[in-house]
Parts: sequence; C-alpha cells; structure tokens
Amino acid sequence: RTASAIDITNNANTSAANYVILPSESSSMDYSNYFNTIDASESPIINVIINTVDNCSLNLSSFCENSTFNQFNFHSFNNDDFIDNILTLNLTNAFKGVNAQNLTLNVEDIIADTTTNVTATSAFENGVITELSFTANKINDASKLFKNAQITTITKLNINDIVKGDEAFLNAPITSIGINNDEGIGLASLTSGNSMFEGCTNLSVTYPITMPQLQKGNRMFYGCSAPSLEINESSLREVESMFEVVERLRSEGVSIIYISHRLDEIYRLSD
Repeated sequence: RTASAIDITNNANTSAANYVILPSESSSMDYSNYFNTIDASESPIINVIINTVDNCSLNLSSFCENSTFNQFNFHSFNNDDFIDNILTLNLTNAFKGVNAQNLTLNVEDIIADTTTNVTATSAFENGVITELSFTANKINDASKLFKNAQITTITKLNINDIVKGDEAFLNAPITSIGINNDEGIGLASLTSGNSMFEGCTNLSVTYPITMPQLQKGNRMFYGCSAPSLEINESSLREVESMFEVVERLRSEGVSIIYISHRLDEIYRLSD
C-alpha cells in the first residue's frame, strides 16, 4: 500500500496483522511515521515485510516512534530475481520511545556493504523492550542508537560495521553486548565514539578490539561494566609485545604511567 498512517484498531484481537510494503514506482520510498504513536497492545503480532527496488532510498524515520506493541517483526524481502541493495536507509528515531515485549528488526538483506548509507540516529533511544533482535550489517551514523534504552534481553545484535557511534549505548542497561570485528558490534571503521559505551552495563568484549580509523573517543568506555573479557592467544602475544616495549622504555629512563585493573600486570611493570 502507499505510505500513509496505519489505523491499527481494525486489527485488534486478531492473531496477527500482516503488512507487505511493495516497491513503489519512485526511487524514493518514504514510510516515515507509518506506525507512529499507536497502541497495538491488543494485537498479539504485527509482521511487516518490505520489498525494495534496486538503488532506491528508503525512509523509515519515526517509523514506530512512541508506539506500543506486543510483538513487532520487521523484515526486508530479498528476491533472487533482482538485486535489493538500496542507496540510503534512514532509521532516525524509527523506534524511539517504543514499548515492546518482542521486537525484531532485520534490514541486512537490503544493505550493501559499500554503497548503502545507513543513518540510525536515536533509532531505539529511550525504548523499553523486553526482547530484541536487530541485524543491519553496517550503520554509518549510529549516534544515540540505544541511548537510555531499557532492553532486558538481546537475542541477536549484528552490526558488523559502525562509522559514527557517539553516545550509541550511553547509559543503556542492556544484557550482554558483544564487541568484536566479525559478529556482534564491529568497530573497525569507527571514526567517532565519544561516550559510545559510557555507563553501559554487561558489556562482553572479545579481544583484540581494533579501531584503526578512530579519531574521537572521549569517555568511550567511561563507567561501563564489562563482566566478561574473552582474550584469545593472538591478543596475549600482543600484550606481551607491549610489555617488552614498556620495559625497554623504562630501561632508557622514560617515565610511564600505566593504568590497569589486572594486578599481575601492575606488579610486573612497576618499580
């Protein structure tokens, strides 16, 4: 159907409400505010499937902002007969302030790693979600993505590449966020991460974290809680190499301030 506000009242008390968004003739598909500020608490399941055309722009800004759902599933449709890569995807405020028991957002099939520009500023900010699954391949701007969001359980979170992540997880009491460069949250292309994980709880870090493009990272991990640190053998060798450099500099009379919560490292390096 064409983009317009949804009247959810007709679907109350049904087993599932299904919406299939078909390609439009225009290269610009604007579905902003489509489910904005609705109460679908009486509808058990809402399924949204979107089918895009190649090289189009998809606008989902404020798509479900300040709405209430029991279960909301959003999937991009991939047809083998044509390429479904889009040029731009706008998820700004898409689920900001949403209240949902179960929320699935899967847009990875329509995102090309090199050509698609994805903006997800404040996409889940201030949301209250019991169970979340989110896959997006990459996000160019993830600023305030989960800022102050209250998410009980993340069943799947796959953002392989984030370019800008200022305040993305600021003060987010989220259970188990995985960070590495293969799955979970990838930071290899991150250029700005000011306060990205500040005050974030239950951060699960897989070393080594590589951020070769990082230019700004003020307070990036300030006050965050990381109960599990998985260190592989290659990163242990990197730590040993760092120790050798520190010890060499110390022998040359260079003063070094080394801060760590690992007491064995402190005892080894300090005079």
